Amino acid sequence: MAEPETARHCPCCSQSIECADLVVFSAGDVFHHRCFVANGGKHDPVHEFLCRQYPAGFCEGCLSRTLELTDEQAQELFPTLRNDSRLIILLGGRCARCQRPRLTVQAVAREEPQRTLVSHLPLQRPGVS
Repeated sequence: MAEPETARHCPCCSQSIECADLVVFSAGDVFHHRCFVANGGKHDPVHEFLCRQYPAGFCEGCLSRTLELTDEQAQELFPTLRNDSRLIILLGGRCARCQRPRLTVQAVAREEPQRTLVSHLPLQRPGVS
């Protein structure tokens, strides 16, 4: 079944928000409650941006200019992101904005949900033909 064009998506996990989902409304966005809590109860614009730009990686300078971070926030950016399992930091990766080989950060690819293969063949009991 196709998603309606107006479906809302959680900025943390990018999954659609269903009618029965427990949600949090913060800073003009709607989050899955579990995502909001797992993210320390705050919106993460860096992760959200990198997910939208996947698989592109960005250097600290370009990322901080794109997201309009202060100098202090920019200096703390990579040490903070190093502990985030949703992101990968690459030494010598090419920045998508300035095209220079730098220390870059990018989002980790989300795995597709596993699908269960259902067989529609009739079941046969042992010893019965």
